[in-house]
Amino acid sequence: MSEKKNIDLNLVELVNLAAKILDQMFIKASKEKAKPIFKELKQGKAYPLGKVKIQDIFEPNLVLTLDYSEFCGPGFNYDIFVSAINGILAQISQKFRAKADLNIMSNENNSSILVHLPGMVQLDDQLNVMVMAFELGDMKTLNIKLMFVEPSQYDAARREAKS
Repeated sequence: MSEKKNIDLNLVELVNLAAKILDQMFIKASKEKAKPIFKELKQGKAYPLGKVKIQDIFEPNLVLTLDYSEFCGPGFNYDIFVSAINGILAQISQKFRAKADLNIMSNENNSSILVHLPGMVQLDDQLNVMVMAFELGDMKTLNIKLMFVEPSQYDAARREAKS
């Protein structure tokens, strides 16, 4: 009989940790250091970040992944990626300063947590939107997943921003 552990993640701390990691890896780091990491992510590889201790209960491996399957248009590159990360980090920073809700959604068993603070990138008339999620499927790996999502669901927000 397997024992099921109930883990309460401090999502604010987790978002803060992920934001600091992304800032160090892609914003503060030189392009020469950051671009090879981006290339690995773009190839679908999970980039190892070490381990993270959660409530003295377990210590999963921390990895970073990227899903850009819903990126629209040609030209997905490092600069667009970093611009989207900047957008996410700016939103996280605003929410932390205002002590506002982080707009977090999760699936039924909390194995996947979406932080709905999108980084939006406009290239000509094409909008692309990246969000950050956390996946803790097997309890051995905590995945910080950056993913582009279908941008048409943000058309109304984009129209409001223009007016």
